[in-house]
Amino acid sequence: MQLIPDVSIKSKKVKPKLVIMMGVSGFGKSTVGEQLAQLLGYEFIEADDFYSVAAKQQTASF
Repeated sequence: MQLIPDVSIKSKKVKPKLVIMMGVSGFGKSTVGEQLAQLLGYEFIEADDFYSVAAKQQTASF
């Protein structure tokens, strides 16, 4: 079973170079993103790690 479709460019199958996941808090983006990165052999980068503590606290208050 193939989970990630191959993209054909000029008869050459390639993987996407970048995958961005967006969505509301608490819906599993990090969980799915880590698994997808492992499946594709990519590095997983958590965007939340780039926010300051103050920005995270403000977002959590919503």
